[in-house]
Amino acid sequence: MLESLPKLMPAVLEQIDESRRGAAVDWGTLSGVIGSLVTIGDALSEQDAVQVYSTAFERDFVHRTREFYTAEAGKFLRDNSVADYMRKVQGRLREEQMRTCTRARKPK
Repeated sequence: MLESLPKLMPAVLEQIDESRRGAAVDWGTLSGVIGSLVTIGDALSEQDAVQVYSTAFERDFVHRTREFYTAEAGKFLRDNSVADYMRKVQGRLREEQMRTCTRARKPK
């Protein structure tokens, strides 16, 4: 499984980006893949489990999240007021909270 992660994770991250753009994605499959990292980690020491999750998923997830929302914010602020931007941010925060709370579990 670990050998396939370099090919698999970009596809998972692209699907998450697609979801952020409003596309319907198969969250059951995505959750299963992300959950597999946790399952693999459960068989390892706590330190190794966190490293597998962090290296295979979290680092790139955070990087792509930052890139996505930085680009979106720049575009949105060019055409909208700060008040509208703040409402947009609140909505996006709720979406991300739903995405992370209901679909992925980080190793302990």
